[in-house]
Amino acid sequence: MKSIGERIRERRNEMGYSLEEVGAKAGLSFKTVLTVEHGKPITMVSLMAICRVLNLELSLNEKE
Repeated sequence: MKSIGERIRERRNEMGYSLEEVGAKAGLSFKTVLTVEHGKPITMVSLMAICRVLNLELSLNEKE
């Protein structure tokens, strides 16, 4: 199963966005986006903002 960071990086690349573009659209720094892509913890609010920009659904349910 892919990590959250891997999914975010993959989607960002699919959409053709740079780290800076996602950060700006989410109201965050590019370093925050990079942090989550590297699998380090960030706030849920920041994660939700990134997911909103990338049109990703944030779910706490794991599919087995």
